[in-house]
Amino acid sequence: MPTFEEKVMSRGNSRHIGDERSSYRIHSKDYVSTSGDINAVQIKPNVSVGGTTGMTGLEVSPRFADGIAGSGLVAIKADPQCKGTTGNLSGGVVAVEANIDLGDPAASRTIGGDIAAFSTFLDLPSGIVHTAGLNTVMKVRTVNAAKWDGFLNIDDLNTGVTRTAAYSGGTSQYLIVYIGTVPYTIAMARNA
Repeated sequence: MPTFEEKVMSRGNSRHIGDERSSYRIHSKDYVSTSGDINAVQIKPNVSVGGTTGMTGLEVSPRFADGIAGSGLVAIKADPQCKGTTGNLSGGVVAVEANIDLGDPAASRTIGGDIAAFSTFLDLPSGIVHTAGLNTVMKVRTVNAAKWDGFLNIDDLNTGVTRTAAYSGGTSQYLIVYIGTVPYTIAMARNA
């Protein structure tokens, strides 16, 4: 059985870990700490020299090779769990938390593009036959027991995502929402 060191291969400026026979588990173990927070995996690359460098903290790109069939394909799966039947949590449960921290309140910098918690892009060539299902930005799956209380939970009226009156330009666009396979529309008023 190859050792961990034998599975680390150098290719150019990268270190490649693994072989086709195994997957890797990181901190899949029991933690016995009774206080404080546990961070199983931390990735904090830091650009320390100015220039035109871009930074991607984590890139996940699972794929099927050309000509290879399969079933489903999921890039990232977040699956927080509470095992068994007992044990209370004093806080909430969040599958994905996206916090954007752009520095000290007194910071001075220019950002030339959008700032967004999530960004999505669909590349679905016309030659691909999609025989079932829909192409949507988000899917709310059938619940197991308890239902969702609502679609969004906004902390207060000072977040910037709400306003007290509709824009005065009138309804000019409609957001498409599917419930099952039935499409519905939500009216959107534009700013005059």
